[in-house]
Amino acid sequence: MRTITVLISCRTRASGEAVRDLLRGQTELDVSLGVIDNGHADPLHGQRGLPDVLILVVDGIGEEMLAALAARTAADRPPTIVIAPAGDAPLM
Repeated sequence: MRTITVLISCRTRASGEAVRDLLRGQTELDVSLGVIDNGHADPLHGQRGLPDVLILVVDGIGEEMLAALAARTAADRPPTIVIAPAGDAPLM
């Protein structure tokens, strides 16, 4: 069975760890956590290669994170799952 690489990109370690905990035990997933705390809005900044799936936890600067991702070409961004705060329908 092929392992699927998953990057959880978030602004706070706590939000990323909460999502990672939900995926714990899924042996077919290779999950890594990328905390964006260096002033960049690009959720893929500094990553070597692209993950198979990006889980983007938007809290705080969600619009900037999504804009940075959208600025990449389709070939330069992975399929993305967005998790936003409850009730933030405009962001979604």
